[in-house]
Amino acid sequence: MNPEDPERGQDKDAISDHARMAAELLFQARRSCRPLDDGLPEQLRPATLEEGYEVQAALVRAWGSTPRGYKIGCTSELAQRALGVSQPFAGRVLETGLLESPAVFAPADYIFHLLEPEFAFRLRDPLPPRPKPYDRDEVAAAVDLAYPAIEVVTSSYGAAWSEAGAVQLIADNAAHALLVLGRGSAGWRDLDLAAQRVELRIDGEVVTDGQGANALGHPLAALTWLANDRARRGRGLLAGEIVTAGVVTGLRDLQPGQTALADFGPLGEVELRAAA
Repeated sequence: MNPEDPERGQDKDAISDHARMAAELLFQARRSCRPLDDGLPEQLRPATLEEGYEVQAALVRAWGSTPRGYKIGCTSELAQRALGVSQPFAGRVLETGLLESPAVFAPADYIFHLLEPEFAFRLRDPLPPRPKPYDRDEVAAAVDLAYPAIEVVTSSYGAAWSEAGAVQLIADNAAHALLVLGRGSAGWRDLDLAAQRVELRIDGEVVTDGQGANALGHPLAALTWLANDRARRGRGLLAGEIVTAGVVTGLRDLQPGQTALADFGPLGEVELRAAA
């Protein structure tokens, strides 16, 4: 059963016409694979994080797919410095973009398609809004499964996406396209996720590697950030939601006909092939 999304019951009038127009441009850019090389027009460009999330909400509604969870971006100090922010940001994982390994996608459907190996989690218990911040132990106790995962990132801004800035990337659903999950593990608490090495192979060759600590020091630290950010925004996290906690290796492109496999050691593997 899909988790019920509180945002879907929100009054549509709560999103401004300004945000809807920006979201429509982003939606059309993605659908047509014709990027907005200069970003959103100045008159529609969100200026604050809150405005960026408002456009994101309008974009999610334009897609018309049920939200199933979240992706967390900008979980490294290097990325935060590059984008001029001091914390991560989030996008929505949608039903139509949530795949099970081994998965296949069509590269021609996306402006670009970079792979990010990530640790993902499924919540057994909700983490509702509350005045007191959640700590990592409380967040960990709410998780039932951990997954090896690959996120595919793309952006309406095309090659200029890395220069668009955090607020415009938030508006563009945090550059999220797809999330591929390997087999979920209930024994993840016995693993040192921060120290766990992750390798990304393309057609059998290791092309990049990293470890769990590259996601805000620990993948659960990223999840804790999200729980508190959503609580502050009056949303919270719902039982059954999937959250992917940020890239832990370098990013790599996947060309048509190639197969990627991310190896998370004892947590398992996740595979994605680009259709020829």
